[in-house]
Amino acid sequence: TPGVQLDDFLTFALAKAKLSEEAAPADNRCCVIDPTTTAYMTDNLKALFHQSMVEKYVEKGQMNRNFNGFKLDESQNVQSHTHGTQAGVAGAELNGAAAQGANTLALDGLGAANTMLDGDIFTVAGTNQVNPVHGGNTGQLRQFVVNANATASAGAIASLPCTPGTSPWAIYSEAAASKYLPYQNVNTIPANDADIVVAGTAGISARMNLAFHKDAFALVMVPLETPASYTWKATVNYKGFSIRVVRYVDGDEDRETIRFDILYAIKTINPTLACRIASA
Repeated sequence: TPGVQLDDFLTFALAKAKLSEEAAPADNRCCVIDPTTTAYMTDNLKALFHQSMVEKYVEKGQMNRNFNGFKLDESQNVQSHTHGTQAGVAGAELNGAAAQGANTLALDGLGAANTMLDGDIFTVAGTNQVNPVHGGNTGQLRQFVVNANATASAGAIASLPCTPGTSPWAIYSEAAASKYLPYQNVNTIPANDADIVVAGTAGISARMNLAFHKDAFALVMVPLETPASYTWKATVNYKGFSIRVVRYVDGDEDRETIRFDILYAIKTINPTLACRIASA
Protein backbone atom coordinates (compact mmCIF):
# COMPACT_ATOMS: atom_id res chain seq x y z
CA THR A 1 0.00 0.00 0.00
CA PRO A 2 1.52 3.37 -0.98
CA GLY A 3 2.55 5.33 2.11
CA VAL A 4 2.33 2.33 4.46
CA GLN A 5 5.60 0.71 5.57
CA LEU A 6 5.93 -2.81 4.15
CA ASP A 7 6.76 -5.34 6.88
CA ASP A 8 4.72 -8.50 6.26
CA PHE A 9 5.16 -11.76 4.39
CA LEU A 10 1.68 -11.60 2.84
CA THR A 11 2.60 -8.68 0.59
CA PHE A 12 5.43 -10.69 -0.97
CA ALA A 13 3.09 -13.67 -1.35
CA LEU A 14 0.61 -11.44 -3.18
CA ALA A 15 3.38 -10.16 -5.47
CA LYS A 16 4.24 -13.76 -6.29
CA ALA A 17 0.58 -14.48 -6.98
CA LYS A 18 0.40 -11.43 -9.26
CA LEU A 19 3.27 -12.70 -11.39
CA SER A 20 1.80 -16.21 -11.51
CA GLU A 21 -1.58 -14.83 -12.63
CA GLU A 22 0.23 -13.19 -15.55
CA ALA A 23 1.87 -16.55 -16.43
CA ALA A 24 5.37 -15.51 -15.41
CA PRO A 25 7.64 -18.60 -15.30
CA ALA A 26 8.27 -19.85 -11.77
CA ASP A 27 12.06 -19.83 -12.12
CA ASN A 28 14.30 -16.76 -12.38
CA ARG A 29 12.07 -14.46 -10.36
CA CYS A 30 13.76 -11.60 -8.54
CA CYS A 31 12.70 -9.02 -5.99
CA VAL A 32 14.57 -5.80 -5.16
CA ILE A 33 13.67 -3.98 -1.93
CA ASP A 34 14.90 -0.83 -0.23
CA PRO A 35 17.01 -0.88 3.00
CA THR A 36 14.20 0.43 5.22
CA THR A 37 11.88 -2.33 4.07
CA THR A 38 14.65 -4.84 4.81
CA ALA A 39 14.91 -3.46 8.34
CA TYR A 40 11.18 -3.74 9.03
CA MET A 41 10.90 -7.17 7.40
CA THR A 42 13.79 -8.68 9.34
CA ASP A 43 12.36 -7.35 12.60
CA ASN A 44 8.88 -8.64 11.85
CA LEU A 45 9.94 -12.09 10.64
CA LYS A 46 12.70 -12.90 13.11
CA ALA A 47 10.37 -14.87 15.39
CA LEU A 48 8.69 -16.89 12.65
CA PHE A 49 11.32 -19.10 11.05
CA HIS A 50 14.05 -21.62 11.72
CA GLN A 51 16.81 -20.58 14.13
CA SER A 52 19.45 -20.47 11.38
CA MET A 53 17.33 -17.93 9.51
CA VAL A 54 16.76 -15.88 12.66
CA GLU A 55 20.52 -15.72 13.28
CA LYS A 56 21.03 -14.22 9.84
CA TYR A 57 18.24 -11.71 10.42
CA VAL A 58 19.64 -10.63 13.80
CA GLU A 59 23.41 -10.88 13.23
CA LYS A 60 23.57 -9.45 9.71
CA GLY A 61 20.24 -7.66 9.37
CA GLN A 62 19.68 -9.42 6.06
CA MET A 63 16.81 -11.28 4.47
CA ASN A 64 17.43 -14.73 3.00
CA ARG A 65 18.47 -14.49 -0.65
CA ASN A 66 15.83 -17.09 -1.54
CA PHE A 67 12.52 -15.79 -0.24
CA ASN A 68 9.01 -16.84 -1.26
CA GLY A 69 10.13 -17.94 -4.71
CA PHE A 70 12.24 -14.82 -5.34
CA LYS A 71 15.95 -14.17 -5.46
CA LEU A 72 15.95 -11.26 -3.04
CA ASP A 73 18.29 -8.28 -3.22
CA GLU A 74 18.51 -5.03 -1.28
CA SER A 75 19.27 -1.78 -3.07
CA GLN A 76 19.54 1.82 -1.93
CA ASN A 77 18.60 2.77 -5.50
CA VAL A 78 14.93 1.77 -5.22
CA GLN A 79 12.98 4.67 -6.69
CA SER A 80 10.03 6.53 -5.18
CA HIS A 81 6.85 7.48 -7.01
CA THR A 82 4.80 10.59 -6.25
CA HIS A 83 1.10 10.15 -6.98
CA GLY A 84 -0.86 12.69 -8.97
CA THR A 85 -3.58 14.81 -7.40
CA GLN A 86 -6.33 12.54 -8.80
CA ALA A 87 -5.09 9.59 -6.72
CA GLY A 88 -7.73 8.52 -4.21
CA VAL A 89 -10.24 11.08 -5.55
CA ALA A 90 -13.68 9.80 -6.61
CA GLY A 91 -15.72 10.91 -9.61
CA ALA A 92 -13.54 10.11 -12.63
CA GLU A 93 -15.18 8.18 -15.47
CA LEU A 94 -14.33 6.91 -18.91
CA ASN A 95 -15.39 9.45 -21.52
CA GLY A 96 -16.52 7.19 -24.34
CA ALA A 97 -15.97 3.46 -24.71
CA ALA A 98 -12.46 2.38 -25.60
CA ALA A 99 -11.85 0.94 -29.05
CA GLN A 100 -10.47 -2.50 -29.81
CA GLY A 101 -6.72 -2.02 -30.08
CA ALA A 102 -6.88 1.33 -28.30
CA ASN A 103 -3.62 3.01 -27.34
CA THR A 104 -5.11 5.66 -25.05
CA LEU A 105 -8.19 6.30 -22.90
CA ALA A 106 -10.33 9.44 -22.56
CA LEU A 107 -11.45 10.47 -19.06
CA ASP A 108 -13.77 13.04 -17.55
CA GLY A 109 -15.18 13.82 -14.11
CA LEU A 110 -11.73 14.55 -12.68
CA GLY A 111 -10.92 17.49 -10.45
CA ALA A 112 -10.68 20.68 -12.52
CA ALA A 113 -6.90 20.58 -12.98
CA ASN A 114 -6.05 17.30 -11.27
CA THR A 115 -3.07 15.32 -12.48
CA MET A 116 -2.41 11.68 -13.30
CA LEU A 117 1.33 11.12 -13.29
CA ASP A 118 3.58 8.67 -15.08
CA GLY A 119 3.46 5.50 -12.95
CA ASP A 120 0.04 6.07 -11.37
CA ILE A 121 -2.14 2.95 -11.27
CA PHE A 122 -5.88 2.96 -11.93
CA THR A 123 -8.72 0.50 -12.52
CA VAL A 124 -11.82 0.69 -14.72
CA ALA A 125 -15.08 -0.68 -13.32
CA GLY A 126 -16.15 -3.85 -15.12
CA THR A 127 -12.82 -4.36 -16.89
CA ASN A 128 -11.02 -7.40 -15.49
CA GLN A 129 -7.72 -9.05 -16.24
CA VAL A 130 -7.74 -12.37 -18.05
CA ASN A 131 -5.75 -15.55 -17.73
CA PRO A 132 -3.05 -15.20 -20.41
CA VAL A 133 -3.04 -18.95 -21.08
CA HIS A 134 -6.72 -19.85 -21.55
CA GLY A 135 -8.19 -16.35 -21.75
CA GLY A 136 -10.70 -16.74 -18.94
CA ASN A 137 -11.90 -13.88 -16.75
CA THR A 138 -9.97 -13.88 -13.45
CA GLY A 139 -12.59 -11.78 -11.66
CA GLN A 140 -9.94 -9.23 -10.66
CA LEU A 141 -9.91 -5.70 -12.03
CA ARG A 142 -7.20 -5.06 -14.61
CA GLN A 143 -4.66 -2.55 -13.35
CA PHE A 144 -3.70 0.13 -15.86
CA VAL A 145 -0.44 2.09 -15.50
CA VAL A 146 -0.17 5.70 -16.67
CA ASN A 147 2.76 6.13 -19.08
CA ALA A 148 3.03 9.94 -19.26
CA ASN A 149 2.05 12.87 -17.06
CA ALA A 150 -1.39 14.30 -17.83
CA THR A 151 -3.27 17.28 -16.40
CA ALA A 152 -7.04 17.57 -16.60
CA SER A 153 -8.48 20.50 -18.53
CA ALA A 154 -11.93 21.42 -17.21
CA GLY A 155 -12.00 18.04 -15.49
CA ALA A 156 -11.15 15.96 -18.57
CA ILE A 157 -8.14 14.22 -20.11
CA ALA A 158 -8.70 13.68 -23.82
CA SER A 159 -5.96 11.11 -24.39
CA LEU A 160 -4.28 9.29 -21.51
CA PRO A 161 -1.44 6.93 -22.51
CA CYS A 162 -1.41 3.82 -20.36
CA THR A 163 -0.50 0.13 -20.24
CA PRO A 164 -2.44 -1.87 -21.34
CA GLY A 165 -2.98 0.60 -24.13
CA THR A 166 0.43 1.76 -25.29
CA SER A 167 1.74 -0.19 -28.29
CA PRO A 168 2.52 -3.07 -28.46
CA TRP A 169 0.27 -3.74 -25.45
CA ALA A 170 -2.88 -2.26 -26.93
CA ILE A 171 -6.25 -2.99 -25.31
CA TYR A 172 -7.80 -6.17 -26.69
CA SER A 173 -10.70 -8.41 -25.73
CA GLU A 174 -12.09 -11.43 -27.54
CA ALA A 175 -15.59 -10.55 -26.30
CA ALA A 176 -16.26 -8.74 -29.60
CA ALA A 177 -14.34 -11.09 -31.92
CA SER A 178 -12.55 -14.38 -31.26
CA LYS A 179 -9.63 -13.35 -33.49
CA TYR A 180 -8.41 -11.15 -30.62
CA LEU A 181 -8.06 -14.08 -28.20
CA PRO A 182 -4.26 -14.42 -28.64
CA TYR A 183 -3.78 -10.74 -27.79
CA GLN A 184 -6.46 -10.06 -25.20
CA ASN A 185 -5.53 -8.55 -21.85
CA VAL A 186 -9.01 -7.58 -20.60
CA ASN A 187 -12.27 -9.50 -20.39
CA THR A 188 -14.19 -6.70 -22.08
CA ILE A 189 -13.40 -3.35 -23.66
CA PRO A 190 -13.74 -0.50 -21.10
CA ALA A 191 -17.24 0.97 -21.33
CA ASN A 192 -18.43 4.56 -21.53
CA ASP A 193 -19.01 6.17 -18.11
CA ALA A 194 -17.24 3.31 -16.30
CA ASP A 195 -15.88 4.51 -12.96
CA ILE A 196 -12.14 5.15 -12.76
CA VAL A 197 -10.34 4.61 -9.44
CA VAL A 198 -6.76 5.86 -9.13
CA ALA A 199 -4.75 4.00 -6.47
CA GLY A 200 -2.92 5.75 -3.66
CA THR A 201 -3.35 9.15 -2.04
CA ALA A 202 -3.01 12.48 -3.81
CA GLY A 203 0.53 13.85 -3.66
CA ILE A 204 1.94 11.08 -1.47
CA SER A 205 5.41 9.72 -2.26
CA ALA A 206 6.09 6.01 -1.83
CA ARG A 207 9.06 3.75 -2.50
CA MET A 208 8.41 1.24 -5.26
CA ASN A 209 10.11 -2.09 -4.61
CA LEU A 210 10.10 -4.35 -7.64
CA ALA A 211 9.25 -8.02 -8.18
CA PHE A 212 9.91 -9.38 -11.66
CA HIS A 213 10.88 -12.28 -13.89
CA LYS A 214 14.21 -11.86 -15.66
CA ASP A 215 12.50 -11.59 -19.06
CA ALA A 216 10.59 -8.46 -18.01
CA PHE A 217 13.54 -6.16 -18.71
CA ALA A 218 16.64 -6.09 -20.88
CA LEU A 219 20.04 -4.46 -20.47
CA VAL A 220 22.25 -4.19 -23.55
CA MET A 221 25.91 -3.15 -23.40
CA VAL A 222 28.09 -2.48 -26.43
CA PRO A 223 31.91 -2.77 -26.34
CA LEU A 224 33.55 0.61 -26.96
CA GLU A 225 36.41 1.22 -29.35
CA THR A 226 39.68 2.12 -27.63
CA PRO A 227 41.64 4.96 -29.29
CA ALA A 228 45.13 3.90 -30.35
CA SER A 229 46.66 7.00 -28.74
CA TYR A 230 46.01 5.64 -25.25
CA THR A 231 49.06 3.77 -24.01
CA TRP A 232 47.35 2.35 -20.89
CA LYS A 233 43.99 0.85 -21.76
CA ALA A 234 41.85 -2.22 -21.24
CA THR A 235 38.38 -3.54 -22.03
CA VAL A 236 36.73 -6.04 -19.73
CA ASN A 237 33.89 -8.25 -20.99
CA TYR A 238 32.05 -10.49 -18.56
CA LYS A 239 28.70 -12.21 -19.16
CA GLY A 240 27.59 -9.51 -21.57
CA PHE A 241 28.91 -6.61 -19.48
CA SER A 242 31.57 -4.49 -21.17
CA ILE A 243 33.64 -1.79 -19.46
CA ARG A 244 36.45 0.22 -21.05
CA VAL A 245 39.23 1.57 -18.83
CA VAL A 246 41.82 4.14 -19.96
CA ARG A 247 44.47 6.16 -18.15
CA TYR A 248 45.80 9.50 -19.31
CA VAL A 249 47.85 12.43 -17.99
CA ASP A 250 47.17 16.16 -18.14
CA GLY A 251 50.69 17.56 -18.45
CA ASP A 252 49.66 21.16 -17.76
CA GLU A 253 47.95 20.28 -14.50
CA ASP A 254 50.26 17.37 -13.64
CA ARG A 255 47.18 15.23 -13.07
CA GLU A 256 46.63 11.57 -13.86
CA THR A 257 43.09 10.37 -14.60
CA ILE A 258 41.69 6.87 -14.83
CA ARG A 259 38.44 6.78 -16.78
CA PHE A 260 35.77 4.06 -16.92
CA ASP A 261 33.22 4.07 -19.77
CA ILE A 262 30.19 1.98 -20.65
CA LEU A 263 27.62 2.24 -23.45
CA TYR A 264 24.29 0.73 -22.53
CA ALA A 265 20.53 0.81 -23.00
CA ILE A 266 17.68 -0.58 -20.93
CA LYS A 267 14.14 -1.44 -22.02
CA THR A 268 11.00 -3.01 -20.65
CA ILE A 269 10.41 -6.12 -22.75
CA ASN A 270 7.24 -7.44 -21.12
CA PRO A 271 5.61 -5.31 -18.38
CA THR A 272 3.22 -8.11 -17.40
CA LEU A 273 6.19 -10.03 -15.96
CA ALA A 274 6.84 -7.40 -13.28
CA CYS A 275 4.96 -5.69 -10.48
CA ARG A 276 5.72 -2.96 -7.99
CA ILE A 277 5.47 -3.45 -4.23
CA ALA A 278 4.68 -0.07 -2.68
CA SER A 279 5.96 0.95 0.73
CA ALA A 280 6.23 4.14 2.80
